[in-house]
Amino acid sequence: MKRLILLIASVGMAFSTVLTASGLERDTLTGSGVEKDTLTAEVANDKTQQKVERKRSRQEKREQIRKEEELLKAEAYAKALAALNNREFVLEIDKINFPGYPSIFCSPSTNFISMNGEEAVIQIAMDNHNPRQNGIGGLTLQGRVTELTSSKTEDGNILCSYYVQGVGISAKIDITLVEGDSYVSAKLNPTYRGKTTILSGQLVPIEESSVYKGQPL
Repeated sequence: MKRLILLIASVGMAFSTVLTASGLERDTLTGSGVEKDTLTAEVANDKTQQKVERKRSRQEKREQIRKEEELLKAEAYAKALAALNNREFVLEIDKINFPGYPSIFCSPSTNFISMNGEEAVIQIAMDNHNPRQNGIGGLTLQGRVTELTSSKTEDGNILCSYYVQGVGISAKIDITLVEGDSYVSAKLNPTYRGKTTILSGQLVPIEESSVYKGQPL
């Protein structure tokens, strides 16, 4: 009888030990799951934070580029305005609108309008396969500046008008300098015949221009 009681007690103790071990294992597994979930959440938060930081960095770079572009544009406008007032400028033409035709894009290094005191030059050179009159594929006209006037509109734009008289040329030129921008449009009106041609490009001081002048008429 005593042996039976001892056997039952031993079995009970063994069963209790198994239950206890199983409970500990479950607790350990449960704890590992919590730690895993916590780690996953931390990784997700880190990735979200990294995305936010990258987005903020891109925005800051774009803002910095925008400010630099605005500063350069303001400086270019100030130089253009001073050059126009000093009568020492070059309009480097990159687009021409002949009456009745689509816009033509051209090289600003060989197409330009310039003024240096009383002297004005108008050069159009777009035929690279034919030297033509000026030796570089176009026409170079030179003359004297007369009747120059300048005025400012209510919205801050500058209107500069003058005549050019010389060998092979008699024309009126009207230049519009929009406030804050050095990219201008100029109307070329032949005095006696012909239609108005629109010339567009950057207006820069003579000393900063890199145009190539052909042989004048």
